[in-house]
Amino acid sequence: MNEERQIYEKIEIEAEKGTNFEILNAITKGKLVIIVKKNKAGIYSENYMYPPILDGYKAVKNEWLAWKNGFIIERISDGSQFGWVPVGYLDSNGIFNGCDTEKFGRRKYGNCWYFEEYRDPMNDELLLMYESVKKYGGFYISRYDMSINEKNGKLQSVKNVMPWNTFKIEEAIKAAATFENNEKVKSHMMYGSEVDTVLEWFIDSGARTRYEVIKNSKNWGNYASDIQKTGSDEKYCTNGIYDFTGNGDKLTQEMSKYGPTLRGGYGFNHDRSAYNRCFKHIGEFKSRYCDDDLTFHIALWIA
Repeated sequence: MNEERQIYEKIEIEAEKGTNFEILNAITKGKLVIIVKKNKAGIYSENYMYPPILDGYKAVKNEWLAWKNGFIIERISDGSQFGWVPVGYLDSNGIFNGCDTEKFGRRKYGNCWYFEEYRDPMNDELLLMYESVKKYGGFYISRYDMSINEKNGKLQSVKNVMPWNTFKIEEAIKAAATFENNEKVKSHMMYGSEVDTVLEWFIDSGARTRYEVIKNSKNWGNYASDIQKTGSDEKYCTNGIYDFTGNGDKLTQEMSKYGPTLRGGYGFNHDRSAYNRCFKHIGEFKSRYCDDDLTFHIALWIA
């Protein structure tokens, strides 16, 4: 009996989210064998207890015991400060690239019905950053809401100045990406995976309760009608990081189908919760939020 055979120049097979294909080395009886493998959780360096001092920076808190709740470095050129997030120390309840047992990644706390409406773009930048986090055990985030240096017009993370809160979204993302863009250190506006990893750090370190992060963050975030100078009130500080919730809706690179995701529940008629998500219409640029109600933090990682 003759078998009818077809010849194809190219065949494309797409793996489901959270899986990859593996081609077996052995080809049996003229058949190519392809198996589907689920993505595994990353293995994180235990060096999270020894935060690296980045090129061009110096330690502000020079005690290694501070790795858990507030190791701070400062850029020598302009005084911008950043706090270490010890990812290797955290519970493995994160979701990243299809794996739901990661230390790094977005968190789905409780019955969060809107969680699936938001996504991090799995781009090269975020995937490379993830590899860096595994290798070094953590990453840095800006200690304060980002602001503009009045002398040179550049982005900075310093205390007791008004945050930069009147900008075009694309302009802010570009400024965050060029804050550090050399061979050794990279920067970007935070993704949802990073925001949720920081919130898990606040919980696991005992600095904040799960209720304070998920349900009601008013006791550690400025939810007044006016944005204030970042770092100006100690009660809005957690593990050395100021104004991570409140003091404006926090713009991130997490996305919904409508546009970028805002975190922190600062806007009208939203829960005052650091975990809360809503969206910003980037296309028509219309929403219930005034453009001067947006602030943001950035992340640093070792290339």
